[in-house]
Amino acid sequence: MCGYPDNPTVRWNPLALFLREQGVWLLLLPVAWVAVASYVQRLDRGLFCDRVAWIIGLCIAVLITGLFLYAAVFPYTRPLLFYFG
Repeated sequence: MCGYPDNPTVRWNPLALFLREQGVWLLLLPVAWVAVASYVQRLDRGLFCDRVAWIIGLCIAVLITGLFLYAAVFPYTRPLLFYFG
């Protein structure tokens, strides 16, 4: 909606470009984590326990949500000089 990719007056945020073009792969990370957490739940020893799996899964979800929100709010910057928009 912001004129991607042909608007020459804006500088696109590299994170926004990465998430636009490769973001689907990042969304597969929680799916893989569910499989790992299910395996860890059965193992339940030392570092591989339910609480650690739950905390790491929550961190992954918060990180991905934060990245997508940041990229949605700040997708580009406009140059300060010579902008006649």
